[in-house]
Amino acid sequence: MDDTQAKPQQYPNRYQVGDFIVDVNAANVTNRESGQKCQLKEKALKTLLVFLEEPDKYFSNEILIERVYDNVSVGTSTVAQNIKQLRDAFDDKDKSIFKNRLKVGYRLTLEVSEYDAPVLDEPVSATSVVDSPEVSPQQFQWNSVLAVLFVVIVGIVWFQMSKESEVNSAADPLLTQTPLTASKGQEYFPSLSHDGQWLLFSHRYQSRGWALRIKNMQTGRSEELLSGADYSYKHGQMTRDGQRILFTRLSSGKCELMEGHFDNATIQLTKIRTLYSCSANAEGARIVEGHHADQYIFSNGPAVDAPYSLFVFSTVTGRTEQITAPPTTGHGDYFMSLSPDRSKLAFLRNTQKYVTEIRIFDLEKRNDILLEKVNNTLFTVNWSWSGDSLIYKNKLNQVVSLDMNSRQNNVIKQARGPIYAPFALDGSNERIGLIGGSLVDHDIVYRDFESQDEKTLLDSSFSDTLVVYSPNKNRLAWVSNRSGLYQLWLKVGDEVENVITAIQSNGRFTSLDFSADGEKLGGTFEGRWFIYNIRENEIVWSSESEHRFTNFAWQHDGESAYILDTYAHESVMKLLDVAEGITTRYSRFPDANLVKESPDGLWLFAWFQGSHRFIRLNQQTQELLEISTSNQTAQTNHWAISNHQIIWVDKPADGPSFLKRLPHQESVSLQVSDKPYSGWLTVSGSETAVILTTRSRGNIELIEI
Repeated sequence: MDDTQAKPQQYPNRYQVGDFIVDVNAANVTNRESGQKCQLKEKALKTLLVFLEEPDKYFSNEILIERVYDNVSVGTSTVAQNIKQLRDAFDDKDKSIFKNRLKVGYRLTLEVSEYDAPVLDEPVSATSVVDSPEVSPQQFQWNSVLAVLFVVIVGIVWFQMSKESEVNSAADPLLTQTPLTASKGQEYFPSLSHDGQWLLFSHRYQSRGWALRIKNMQTGRSEELLSGADYSYKHGQMTRDGQRILFTRLSSGKCELMEGHFDNATIQLTKIRTLYSCSANAEGARIVEGHHADQYIFSNGPAVDAPYSLFVFSTVTGRTEQITAPPTTGHGDYFMSLSPDRSKLAFLRNTQKYVTEIRIFDLEKRNDILLEKVNNTLFTVNWSWSGDSLIYKNKLNQVVSLDMNSRQNNVIKQARGPIYAPFALDGSNERIGLIGGSLVDHDIVYRDFESQDEKTLLDSSFSDTLVVYSPNKNRLAWVSNRSGLYQLWLKVGDEVENVITAIQSNGRFTSLDFSADGEKLGGTFEGRWFIYNIRENEIVWSSESEHRFTNFAWQHDGESAYILDTYAHESVMKLLDVAEGITTRYSRFPDANLVKESPDGLWLFAWFQGSHRFIRLNQQTQELLEISTSNQTAQTNHWAISNHQIIWVDKPADGPSFLKRLPHQESVSLQVSDKPYSGWLTVSGSETAVILTTRSRGNIELIEI
């Protein structure tokens, strides 16, 4: 070819990713709004290229390692570091751009296109044109043989990988999950229209309020119906005729149950009006159709702290009638769903903490019956398309169908990550839509309160809480919902984290503590205590009884522990003999609610709920210091005690909580930081730093499984 011949205009390898420009050759990401440019390291750039080639697709840690590191042996923490750099470059503070799903992987949620801004051609130097060497017939034949062998080997490997993929997909239903939407941020409060064509949901991005969106399930197109800086729109519900949409509008100190006419051609709401003004701050209030065309049913609480009840409102008479009377304890009647024939109302009743009743209200007979009681917090209960069953998530993190005739539960789906609000996408109950992800994201970080340096130790996009650390063994333990059920996890140094427990139903861990030598973990779960021997890899649980144990804390010898025993509404501090499994009354401070020692056993700290006293005792000299009389609450994992000091979460009667520290040889405490803090913390091995949990909005999205 003639070197002087005009060449076609060249474009650099650049992409537009949402509001960002990615320049592959320059290895940087530019925010088009702010102009800020962020340089990427080589492996982070290669990770980004995997997402750019197939946006909106999940990539597992194994796939990312294979494509980025060419199967070089690296840990999943290396992948997490690359993802963190990408999140920093894309200002992905809420982790909605690079979403993470346990057992599935990461995906890029922004739209990707080639950035077509032209640049001037650069002259081609003569040295850039290289003549092709001549190839002999023998070389050609040998190269052909190698090429055929290569194709055969690749084909065999591809076949084996595809078969393995089929097996894995069949074993794990979340491997076949499909995002129902691709909105950046959080997606919640889903509702499917009666004919299955329209999906309503609320969407929130960063600090904005909830917007109401709608998706056409046939075309896949999603549109925003309502939004506003001063309002949040929740609980969207389409009427049976498809002509109106009911929703709740919330603003500062105001709650309105509203209706708008839906134009399915322009995808807009018109003639928007307020049907009923609910109680101020009644964020759970929602409205659905009633038994007749002129009726509406809504939930509302007469006061902020009062339980919700269900009401019928008539647009003809303007009258409002209360139809349920929940008990005075609990949250009351907070969610309802109308049956396809509009004769019955399924609703949820919270009677006490973590106890939910599924009930049916007959709109013709005006009475309600109890179907099932679940020892778990439920968010929704929805009807099947035929109306012969109810669909909800049980405490085993399963999607179940409750048959209305037999009252039998049938498991539809078993999820491997946290799920909420399931609903049927078709009449067979085979396709299920739901919310996937953790409502709250707790990360575990190392924070130096003198230098203000902070390092993320664990970032899973799930709720990682009750963190404890053993400096002697470099062991980190915590509680996480990443598997869908709260379990106990352990990580040693840079090794891969492992799950310790195999709890079969959701419950609450209320305390966790390492022994001073780091060889044992102890804690409490749903009123029972447990001891995990790390060296023997054995866990021992107390038997179930009417005694409720909390605030487990080891004594320095590792053979016994302080533990709070509550029985018949009376709480007593006791000592637990670990070997015998026997508790005895702690005679020194039996009325304390929390007792904890320093690792060397010299210093003892106690807190008393009734008087709010917080004391320190030198167990050698018996000198007692009254630290505070105003601390309102304390739990085992609100205190981090070393041999030199205590750092704790201090909650005053008024105002936010702060971290405070008190060296053992001093008598006046100091505030660690000006920033409020109310999470969990533990020692770090350094006297100027702690390991603690941070809290942010969870990474939740609408998916189909």
